[in-house]
Amino acid sequence: MSAFHMTASLMTGHTQIDTEHEHLLVLMDQLEESLKANDDEACAGIITELTEALETHLANEEEIMKGHGFPQLEDHKELHQKAKSKYLALIAKAEHHGYANGFSDALISILADDLIAADMDFKTYLESMSYKG
Repeated sequence: MSAFHMTASLMTGHTQIDTEHEHLLVLMDQLEESLKANDDEACAGIITELTEALETHLANEEEIMKGHGFPQLEDHKELHQKAKSKYLALIAKAEHHGYANGFSDALISILADDLIAADMDFKTYLESMSYKG
Protein backbone atom coordinates (compact mmCIF):
# COMPACT_ATOMS: atom_id res chain seq x y z
CA MET A 1 0.00 0.00 0.00
CA SER A 2 1.24 3.47 -0.84
CA ALA A 3 2.39 5.62 2.03
CA PHE A 4 1.80 8.76 -0.03
CA HIS A 5 -1.29 9.44 -2.10
CA MET A 6 -3.27 12.34 -3.38
CA THR A 7 -6.45 13.12 -1.53
CA ALA A 8 -9.29 15.15 -2.99
CA SER A 9 -8.38 18.04 -0.70
CA LEU A 10 -4.87 18.21 -2.21
CA MET A 11 -6.00 18.15 -5.83
CA THR A 12 -5.91 21.48 -7.60
CA GLY A 13 -8.47 20.56 -10.23
CA HIS A 14 -5.94 20.99 -13.02
CA THR A 15 -5.33 17.58 -14.59
CA GLN A 16 -1.67 18.09 -15.51
CA ILE A 17 -0.68 19.53 -12.14
CA ASP A 18 -2.52 16.80 -10.24
CA THR A 19 -1.01 14.07 -12.43
CA GLU A 20 2.49 15.46 -11.84
CA HIS A 21 1.84 15.67 -8.10
CA GLU A 22 0.76 12.03 -8.14
CA HIS A 23 3.95 11.08 -9.99
CA LEU A 24 6.06 12.89 -7.39
CA LEU A 25 4.25 10.96 -4.65
CA VAL A 26 4.86 7.65 -6.45
CA LEU A 27 8.57 8.51 -6.49
CA MET A 28 8.35 9.35 -2.79
CA ASP A 29 6.86 5.91 -2.17
CA GLN A 30 9.72 4.28 -4.07
CA LEU A 31 12.23 6.34 -2.14
CA GLU A 32 10.63 5.43 1.17
CA GLU A 33 10.88 1.73 0.31
CA SER A 34 14.56 2.14 -0.62
CA LEU A 35 15.22 4.01 2.62
CA LYS A 36 13.59 1.22 4.64
CA ALA A 37 15.77 -1.31 2.82
CA ASN A 38 18.89 0.80 3.51
CA ASP A 39 19.62 0.71 -0.22
CA ASP A 40 21.67 3.87 -0.76
CA GLU A 41 22.28 3.07 -4.42
CA ALA A 42 18.54 2.80 -5.13
CA CYS A 43 17.95 5.97 -3.09
CA ALA A 44 20.45 7.89 -5.19
CA GLY A 45 18.80 6.74 -8.41
CA ILE A 46 15.32 7.64 -7.22
CA ILE A 47 16.53 11.01 -5.96
CA THR A 48 17.96 11.74 -9.42
CA GLU A 49 14.60 10.87 -10.98
CA LEU A 50 12.73 12.82 -8.31
CA THR A 51 14.91 15.89 -8.86
CA GLU A 52 14.31 15.79 -12.62
CA ALA A 53 10.56 15.30 -12.13
CA LEU A 54 10.45 18.14 -9.64
CA GLU A 55 12.32 20.53 -11.96
CA THR A 56 9.95 19.68 -14.80
CA HIS A 57 6.90 19.99 -12.60
CA LEU A 58 7.83 23.39 -11.20
CA ALA A 59 8.46 24.79 -14.69
CA ASN A 60 5.21 23.30 -16.01
CA GLU A 61 3.21 24.54 -13.07
CA GLU A 62 4.51 28.09 -13.43
CA GLU A 63 3.66 28.08 -17.16
CA ILE A 64 0.16 26.77 -16.42
CA MET A 65 -0.36 29.43 -13.76
CA LYS A 66 0.88 32.11 -16.15
CA GLY A 67 -1.47 30.83 -18.85
CA HIS A 68 -4.43 31.13 -16.48
CA GLY A 69 -3.44 34.63 -15.36
CA PHE A 70 -2.85 33.57 -11.76
CA PRO A 71 -2.37 36.90 -9.93
CA GLN A 72 -0.09 35.41 -7.25
CA LEU A 73 2.33 33.86 -9.73
CA GLU A 74 5.39 35.85 -8.62
CA ASP A 75 4.78 34.93 -4.98
CA HIS A 76 4.34 31.31 -6.01
CA LYS A 77 7.59 31.35 -7.98
CA GLU A 78 9.31 32.63 -4.85
CA LEU A 79 7.83 29.73 -2.85
CA HIS A 80 9.15 27.35 -5.51
CA GLN A 81 12.65 28.84 -5.28
CA LYS A 82 12.70 28.59 -1.49
CA ALA A 83 11.45 25.00 -1.52
CA LYS A 84 13.91 24.06 -4.27
CA SER A 85 16.78 25.53 -2.26
CA LYS A 86 15.70 23.58 0.82
CA TYR A 87 15.37 20.42 -1.29
CA LEU A 88 18.81 20.77 -2.87
CA ALA A 89 20.42 21.50 0.52
CA LEU A 90 18.76 18.41 1.99
CA ILE A 91 19.95 16.24 -0.91
CA ALA A 92 23.50 17.58 -0.63
CA LYS A 93 23.54 16.88 3.11
CA ALA A 94 22.24 13.34 2.54
CA GLU A 95 24.87 12.67 -0.11
CA HIS A 96 27.58 13.49 2.44
CA HIS A 97 26.02 12.15 5.63
CA GLY A 98 23.61 9.44 4.50
CA TYR A 99 19.86 9.23 4.36
CA ALA A 100 19.20 8.72 8.06
CA ASN A 101 18.47 11.30 10.75
CA GLY A 102 15.15 12.70 9.58
CA PHE A 103 15.87 12.76 5.84
CA SER A 104 12.51 11.25 4.92
CA ASP A 105 10.51 13.58 7.18
CA ALA A 106 12.35 16.63 5.89
CA LEU A 107 11.79 15.60 2.28
CA ILE A 108 8.09 15.01 2.91
CA SER A 109 7.84 18.42 4.51
CA ILE A 110 9.41 20.10 1.50
CA LEU A 111 7.41 18.25 -1.14
CA ALA A 112 4.06 17.99 0.60
CA ASP A 113 3.92 21.05 2.81
CA ASP A 114 6.04 23.53 0.91
CA LEU A 115 5.02 22.58 -2.61
CA ILE A 116 1.73 20.72 -2.89
CA ALA A 117 -0.03 22.55 -0.06
CA ALA A 118 1.17 25.86 -1.47
CA ASP A 119 -0.85 25.13 -4.61
CA MET A 120 -4.12 25.50 -2.74
CA ASP A 121 -4.24 29.21 -3.60
CA PHE A 122 -4.17 28.22 -7.26
CA LYS A 123 -6.93 25.68 -6.60
CA THR A 124 -9.06 28.44 -5.09
CA TYR A 125 -8.30 30.67 -8.07
CA LEU A 126 -9.31 27.95 -10.55
CA GLU A 127 -12.52 27.31 -8.61
CA SER A 128 -13.33 31.03 -8.69
CA MET A 129 -13.09 30.85 -12.49
CA SER A 130 -15.26 27.69 -12.57
CA TYR A 131 -12.33 25.92 -14.26
CA LYS A 132 -12.90 22.27 -15.14
CA GLY A 133 -9.97 20.22 -16.33
